[in-house]
Amino acid sequence: MRGRSLRGPTVALAAALAVAAVFAAAPADAARLTAGLGPSARLGQPSPIRLGLEIDDRPATLKRIELKFPDGFGISTSGLGIAACRPPAAVIRAIVLPNTGGLGGCSPNAVIGFGSALADVRIDTMTIPELADVTVLTGSVSGARKLRLIYYIDGRHPFGARLVFAGTLAQARPPWGGSISLVVPSIPTLPSGATLALRRIRVSIGENVTYRERRGRRRVAYRPRAVAVPATCPRRGFRFQARLVFADGYRTSSDAVVPCPRRAMAPRTRG
Repeated sequence: MRGRSLRGPTVALAAALAVAAVFAAAPADAARLTAGLGPSARLGQPSPIRLGLEIDDRPATLKRIELKFPDGFGISTSGLGIAACRPPAAVIRAIVLPNTGGLGGCSPNAVIGFGSALADVRIDTMTIPELADVTVLTGSVSGARKLRLIYYIDGRHPFGARLVFAGTLAQARPPWGGSISLVVPSIPTLPSGATLALRRIRVSIGENVTYRERRGRRRVAYRPRAVAVPATCPRRGFRFQARLVFADGYRTSSDAVVPCPRRAMAPRTRG
């Protein structure tokens, strides 16, 4: 990534963290993390990273999420996040915004990934599924080893609430390459006293992302490089971990292992 000093961490897990916060209600007994690479992934080559998080129901609200991921997965050598999204602090504190669409004035060149989420909307004794689109963007650099992230969540149906969250991506001690910690703020209730409970989140980083750059007098669309995959892989695969903390003190975690992809084919040499 241009002009960034951050090394190692990938934003892939950031997406799962922030969106879980958005629908901050109560997982219970277990959280199930899934992780994977693109279908044509090769060691040492860029690839999208796909993550999913399923959370069982729990009466206590979600307060904190920490995601850790292997060394070598990072955005520092990718083409992602060549712009910085800097929404006003008041916008982030407001949490619920009018559903006006767009990226709140941020450049599309700050987008690093897309996803979807499913939450339960509870009104009295009724439970209604709420679908939402997720967009993950890079913010400004905070210190030498931290990067701010912005998450726009657009509800589709039936309530269509729009939320904005800020997160931080940082390096972590070995054996991890990085971690994302997010303190979940209080989420305002929807009309009629409805509450939201996250049930599923799926995010892909570096997939179907399109940027524009100026070439002469024209602005040309192009696909940026995805997240770099390490050139070597542990025997048992790449391990990711999600940790969740709830208001009643309950803690749970889930690991996901990505099988080692094939090695990149060596270029043919002409005899």
